[in-house]
Amino acid sequence: MRKIIIALAFCFVSIVPMVAQDQLKMEIKEEKKPAVYIDGIQYDHAIFDLLDQSKIATVNVIKNEKAAQEYDAPNGVILITTKKASKKAASVEGNDQSIITGEEDPMVIIDGKISTKAVLSSMSPDTIATINILKGQAAIDQYNAPNGVILVHTKE
Repeated sequence: MRKIIIALAFCFVSIVPMVAQDQLKMEIKEEKKPAVYIDGIQYDHAIFDLLDQSKIATVNVIKNEKAAQEYDAPNGVILITTKKASKKAASVEGNDQSIITGEEDPMVIIDGKISTKAVLSSMSPDTIATINILKGQAAIDQYNAPNGVILVHTKE
């Protein structure tokens, strides 16, 4: 029995580091902010708080002279490539509006933090101050979210 408990404890300890590798944490020093590019488009540093880590495929950091020469970024460059959905969402165009259809849900942001549709559904309407919806190019430009963004601000 004791050997089984030791074996299980060893297995658990060896699994914990693998789970921790799924989390990406980036901290940038305020005085030396590198340029940030996501799928080739430059973004502000505030995007780090809004990135959905499950959609990141690769992160590359370029420093020193190469960053200064290629990107005009003396403090370096962070290049993020997102995963491309295997099934692209179909888009129906008409009357200057774009209706997004497909299997992907819009990004949900509650009080500046990425959340889920399930959390939004479970919220009481009495706690919500405002809901804004971004779609089309505005959602792509600001949040790299081709399926739109639901922005929720709660009452304080």
